[in-house]
This record gives sequence, structure tokens and C-alpha cells, in this order.
Amino acid sequence: MRYSDFQVLDLPLQANTICQRGVYLSERVQGDCFIALYRVHDFYVEVYCRFHDNNIIKLVPFYGDACLEPYLSKISLDGILPKEQLQ
Repeated sequence: MRYSDFQVLDLPLQANTICQRGVYLSERVQGDCFIALYRVHDFYVEVYCRFHDNNIIKLVPFYGDACLEPYLSKISLDGILPKEQLQ
């Protein structure tokens, strides 16, 4: 699925696409929302869910790495790179 194809789907079909084809990457909290990050083919999607009712309130698809900044602090490189490269 291409980014442009995903964008024209309604919210239930977008959510279904994420469930079927998305790869969970990370999560974060913002205000009263839990935000889960998924990769779908060559783009990313943030899924915003409210804490109090666990409903999806919006999906935000995007390309590129700039929007990944809020998740970078949660990524550990331990065990991925040799110790000398981490210093």
C-alpha cells in the first residue's frame, strides 16, 4: 500500500490496514493520549488513543525521519552496536 492510498481511506479502514500490515515500533504519551507508532511499508503512522475510553481519535501518517524525534530517547542501542562505538 502506498502512502497516497492510505490517506484516502476512512479511519476504520486505515486502522484495519495498520492491524494487518503495520509493524509496531514504539509508543509515547502526550496529554490524555497514548500514541503508538507503526511502520506501514515505506511510511509511518501515529495512532492516537484516549486513555479514558481507549478509542482511536486520529491517525497521523507521515514520511521521513523528522517526526520520529519524540521516540528516539526510548531506543536503546545496547546489544546492537559494540560498546566502543557507543562511547
